[in-house]
Amino acid sequence: MQLLDLNKLIEEVVMLAGGDAARRHVQINTELAPQLPEVRGDPVHLQHLLLNLIFNGMDAMRSVPEGERVLVVQTQKRGDHELLVAVKDVGHGIPAAMIPRVFESFFSTKEGGVGLGLSIARTIVEAHRGRIWVEKNLHRGVTFRFALPLDPQATHETPPRGEEGDLDTPNHQFS
Repeated sequence: MQLLDLNKLIEEVVMLAGGDAARRHVQINTELAPQLPEVRGDPVHLQHLLLNLIFNGMDAMRSVPEGERVLVVQTQKRGDHELLVAVKDVGHGIPAAMIPRVFESFFSTKEGGVGLGLSIARTIVEAHRGRIWVEKNLHRGVTFRFALPLDPQATHETPPRGEEGDLDTPNHQFS
């Protein structure tokens, strides 16, 4: 874990996905809030998370006419405690009845999908003490959002104590 500029990480991931996006005729736009505080995270895991969400969004837009395939990645600060990232597509969407299950292991909305990508995404976000969810867009497609806590040292806040999984928990044991 290290302090990360989330906007810079997103720009790098968008560049990595750029070739595939071009082949799929998908335009990836970024709307990154300026001067965001850093977050503490594992850059490789967060890149994996973002690539998964971006590729899922591109997959969801296969049946959308080429000129309308737009994926948007956004960042914003929420209060003094967390940064939000949104990955919005204009694809086929997810049926409302399936939304509560999308982060379950081996559940997939894709034909032939394995159902591990979003489960792994959830695991990565939770390992960073964050949360992830999905919302249906107003017209079509979905938006995956995740929130990561701001680094307490970067914001000069006192870190929470005694929470489950926190190394400061008195009865935390190493195996």
